[in-house]
Amino acid sequence: ASRHSGSKFAMENAIMSEVRSETEGKQGSSELTVQVRYSAATQPFVDPHASRQETVGSLRSRVMEAFGVTDQQLPDGSSKIFFLYVESKKLENAAQTLGELAGQEHVLKLKLVETVIQG
Repeated sequence: ASRHSGSKFAMENAIMSEVRSETEGKQGSSELTVQVRYSAATQPFVDPHASRQETVGSLRSRVMEAFGVTDQQLPDGSSKIFFLYVESKKLENAAQTLGELAGQEHVLKLKLVETVIQG
């Protein structure tokens, strides 16, 4: 009988660790690490606890504030506007979530790019 209760204990332990790792997995999947590089900055913007529900527009605002840059109307009538990019793709949908962009990945690497638009 003692052998049976020992294996029952081992079984309960195995179930508990599975439940624990599933819970950790769910918590981990609600956050991701976001890294944004900007050519004029020496260090990237890094948020190790970004929400997958955050929008591209919200992240763009936080990143621009962190780098101390703003969209501007220039004296010649042109505009200086900042865009986030994933690889070579410009992110133009401000309502898109970081989770949609990252998919199954746990790290999202972006670039902040300054663009001058002629007026």
